[in-house]
Amino acid sequence: MFPLRGANPMANQSTSRPLSERMWTSRTPMSVPHMWALAPVAFSIILTNVVESARATGSFRPAMNALTLACVFFVLFSATRSSSRAAYLPRAMKHALERIDGSWTIARLDVPEPIPEWVCALQRGADFVSITRTRDELSIVALDEHIPASVRAERGWSLWRVAGTIEFSEVGVLASIAAPLAAAGISCLAIATFDTDYLLVRSDRTDDAVQVLTSAGIIVR
Repeated sequence: MFPLRGANPMANQSTSRPLSERMWTSRTPMSVPHMWALAPVAFSIILTNVVESARATGSFRPAMNALTLACVFFVLFSATRSSSRAAYLPRAMKHALERIDGSWTIARLDVPEPIPEWVCALQRGADFVSITRTRDELSIVALDEHIPASVRAERGWSLWRVAGTIEFSEVGVLASIAAPLAAAGISCLAIATFDTDYLLVRSDRTDDAVQVLTSAGIIVR
């Protein structure tokens, strides 16, 4: 269950795949956060020059004029910070997360076993079913009540869907969701489909996940 798109916001720059908690894209040589970090430095340099100029000339009028200009620059830069930051956020933040009702289970069957009839029946009329077969396992994600008690499974998950359709060229979609959760110590499992991504979070951490994602600017509904 590994998504093929959107996992790495820096995938267009490098073949490495770190899970960055800062989702700034590379549209300019210097990102907005870096520019903002330099603003106090520039302001302190201007202030130092103002003081030295006042001491050298014995007049504070030119110094005050320069200081006023510096303050105006600082205020304007502060006012444009939020709008500039939004422009450089990845499109992932524009996607909302929708919860799919129910309690969900991740089950595992051995590969040599034929696919049971109950697995085939899951595909009829279900809101979501994931069946993944590898050379090592047959993995199934479905509602708790549809998984027999005798099957090896991890039960008690909530399921979330990234609303809308994610273009295959989009980057940072999954990372923008997974990174805040990871920072809060909340694990998640991801499943990619052709249209979008799905995430599973432990049911007992659902409220925490909603709070974390909302604080990160992601719409959760």
